[in-house]
Amino acid sequence: FFAADPLSAHDGRAPRLMLDEDVRQIRQKVRAAEHRDDLEFDLRLAARTDDLLQALNETRPQVVHFSGHGQSEGLVLVSADGRRPHVVPAPALEQLFQVFRGDIRVVVLNACFSLPQAEAIAASVGCAIGTSGPISDEGAITFAGAFYRAIAFGQSVQAAYDQARTALALEHVDDRECPRLVVRPGVDAARLVLVAPGGEGVERRGKGRVRMAIAGLALVATVVAAVLTLGDRATPSAGAQSADSVQAAAPTVQDTSPSPISAPAPAARERAVRRPQENDGQPVAVTQPAGAGEQPVQTPDDAASTTFHKLPDEPDTFALRRDRPRDPTLQPAFPR
Repeated sequence: FFAADPLSAHDGRAPRLMLDEDVRQIRQKVRAAEHRDDLEFDLRLAARTDDLLQALNETRPQVVHFSGHGQSEGLVLVSADGRRPHVVPAPALEQLFQVFRGDIRVVVLNACFSLPQAEAIAASVGCAIGTSGPISDEGAITFAGAFYRAIAFGQSVQAAYDQARTALALEHVDDRECPRLVVRPGVDAARLVLVAPGGEGVERRGKGRVRMAIAGLALVATVVAAVLTLGDRATPSAGAQSADSVQAAAPTVQDTSPSPISAPAPAARERAVRRPQENDGQPVAVTQPAGAGEQPVQTPDDAASTTFHKLPDEPDTFALRRDRPRDPTLQPAFPR
């Protein structure tokens, strides 16, 4: 967005243009639009000729807008020293946009008598908007705000231009025929959409819904990975298991062979895990308490190095072998 008003500053006779109000209206209209996050607004005030080259290299825009004074000879910018007006003729503008035609799709010259410049620029970029005569400051502000609002709602360039002219007809009747859309042969302005739903602009709105969706998918993936990891830890492999893995499972020993210690009541709500251990020569089932507040019991020899060995007769059964003898005086206990 280039803005310049050197005439009012130079001799003081021309009325000052409300360029700040122009910028405010555009930003306000775009902020209230559906795809507001897809438009980036770069403002260059008191624009000089070198600012054109610098900004087009920095931002690589799709739309170039100029607000200020215009003449039949060209657009009025600020001189390099900032002290006087500088007129840029149509051939120079045509050459400028011929060099940067790869990214730019639309050029809006919101200045008086800018139609000849728009016609020269459209030959390079495809679409340009200029004025066929003088336009009021208020009318130019209304046109620009309505145009960019429609663009931010996903409308085509043709539809945005039609809406802007309608806004002029409603507010400033005398200016309604002044803006003109110039289209290069072979370009369809009705199909030229700068912010399309599901297109590049919406993908950039990762700040909003898309980024939130990606964060949600990442959370789901993390939960699934955690569940799979816990499942792998709950099912021992056929190889050797470390003592840390046995402690992480926190099993409670239940002796299924004849023993003075009976199994816990059904109210304990224990779920059995197919991991038999060897207790005095008899296989036993390992259970894991499911009730809240229940604590597994660990005998002193549980800290010893423990390995599991698969029994030949049962494919899903494992036998526990301890590296040191079990103390017969110690008996397993169960939570209440």
